Amino acid sequence: GCNNVCVSGRRVGQIRIAVRERCERRRHCVAGVRFMLAYIARRLLMAVFTVWVISVFAFIVIELPPGDKLQKWFDYQTTWGNLFDPEAMKGLSAHFGLDEPKHVRYAKWMWNLAQGDMGISFVTWDTLRPAKDVIGDRLWMTIILTGFTIMVTWSLAIPIGIYSAVRQN
Repeated sequence: GCNNVCVSGRRVGQIRIAVRERCERRRHCVAGVRFMLAYIARRLLMAVFTVWVISVFAFIVIELPPGDKLQKWFDYQTTWGNLFDPEAMKGLSAHFGLDEPKHVRYAKWMWNLAQGDMGISFVTWDTLRPAKDVIGDRLWMTIILTGFTIMVTWSLAIPIGIYSAVRQN
């Protein structure tokens, strides 16, 4: 008979083996997807943990110098003849939360940062500006410098890599 119509014992065995192999491949595929999802979840948790550790480290480095930025700002202003009432300094210190414990300040700092509020910058001594504005002023030049550096690096690295691959000895 015809092989397409007749089902001999040998043909049935081949079909069973093919179906079994297909199921095995599917199981491996599902297991691979589960493995990959677990791997991605672990990596995301590690990324969150790493960002948290870096934020704690940054906060500690910011808090290390003696005194606070507000006191230094007041000292700078008084050297230029601007006199401030000590009560005004205490009021601003309370407003910025500098009179609170460090762990409370860290929690508020992270909460505000998560909402996009980076606080007040004391870098410009004459005026207090939002830190987001100070970063924004310098961001475009940083992006241009980074792009230029990448272009120079690639324009040197790609030809050197091609030369090294062609002349391995």
